[in-house]
Amino acid sequence: MKNGINFNLYEHELIYRSLVLTPDERFGLGLMFKAGNRLEYDNEIHTRFVLVIVLRGEGTLYDETGEKFNLKAGMSFKRIPGRAETLSIKDDRKWVEFFIEIGPALYQALRSMRIIETNPLCENIEIDVDFFASSSVCAVNQSSLTLEISGS
Repeated sequence: MKNGINFNLYEHELIYRSLVLTPDERFGLGLMFKAGNRLEYDNEIHTRFVLVIVLRGEGTLYDETGEKFNLKAGMSFKRIPGRAETLSIKDDRKWVEFFIEIGPALYQALRSMRIIETNPLCENIEIDVDFFASSSVCAVNQSSLTLEISGS
């Protein structure tokens, strides 16, 4: 589909907008659509803080100590700078995530003000995941990052 994303057909799509302050420092947010049955990260260390909210799909997250988190729609997890993680997306489930990414300096400033906490790493949050599960088409306006989602 030229101006939209069909949730049932996508392989890997990304909608991302960011404010770049320096090459290493930015604030960004986006939606990522991924096919299932894949290892996304294998013991990868991230340089930026990322808050991820799973809107659709299932997966498994392992933190640097080997603690396992079973992920599903309606859960969030954090990528903490300097900490390793392993993330796999299950079977043929279609994964959709919303994320907010911030650079190291802003991350440290927000941590010092206690606005960002590193624990818990993974938790359930209150979102209407049934809405996303029943949606079939997501029309995307790339210039303004607006979405139109129609139910099935």
